[in-house]
Amino acid sequence: MITSLSVDKLAYKITNNTETKKLIIRLNTDEQLFQGIDSTGRDLDSIGGSYSPRTIEIKKEKGQPYDRVTLKDTGEFYESFKVNPYKGGFSISADAIKDQDDLTKEWGDEIIGLTDASRNELVNHYRNEIIREIKRKLRIV
Repeated sequence: MITSLSVDKLAYKITNNTETKKLIIRLNTDEQLFQGIDSTGRDLDSIGGSYSPRTIEIKKEKGQPYDRVTLKDTGEFYESFKVNPYKGGFSISADAIKDQDDLTKEWGDEIIGLTDASRNELVNHYRNEIIREIKRKLRIV
């Protein structure tokens, strides 16, 4: 029997879960930035410019993509992403200062955040988790 189900508490619990945080960060970094787009779906190279010929050579030497801007060189930027849950939602933060350069100044604040497609994937995750919790409360699992 479901005695109580607080949507706000459940959403916070889901967001605060390590699996959900990892999903949100993966969506922002691997599914968006590494594909060369920001949270609005714009190509990063159309915002801050393409890689210079020298950077392309360095990327080739490292075996990294050079056909699009990924904002991933050492991985430090991607590793700095954090999900901060709060009642009613969450925010994503990251340390965009790399080598004294602010990545948001060149590529915009929208490098941190989710596209519509990423938000849709996240909605499906929340839906599945909510269904799992309801089943657990009903003891149908």
